[in-house]
Amino acid sequence: MKFLFLLGLQILFYFSSQAQNLSEQEKIQFTIQQFFRGMKNGDSTLIKESINQNCFLKTVVIDKQTNSTIVREEEIEDFIIVISAKREGIIYDEQILNYEIKIDDPMAIVWAPYRFYVNERFVHCGVNAFSIARFHSEWKIIGILDTRRKESCD
Repeated sequence: MKFLFLLGLQILFYFSSQAQNLSEQEKIQFTIQQFFRGMKNGDSTLIKESINQNCFLKTVVIDKQTNSTIVREEEIEDFIIVISAKREGIIYDEQILNYEIKIDDPMAIVWAPYRFYVNERFVHCGVNAFSIARFHSEWKIIGILDTRRKESCD
């Protein structure tokens, strides 16, 4: 009888911890979606609400001429200016294909393959790797690392 009681407690704790993780995963996913809604709508406020002030943006590409890896960095403020200043009728639409989220207390990493479109025209695909941290009860993006390519996008 004592064994069944302990087994029941373990099952209860397991499922309650899974529900808590799911809730945190949903919050993290919401933060990323808010970032991309801001990008799509040209809304710098949404972007700023989803990121930490020290957020970094880096792109990793292969130089086709030298076949070497290059890491390009963009200042977050420059990115926000470009998004805010885009012409009327231009839509940047980054479509996340799925989210793989790993959480360790106040930190999370998100692997998110994507396809990027401008006004419904395919531009490139790749993977975003988000570094995310929880500040009080809010998840904020602290860094975005991405790849970009035009081939092998299936």
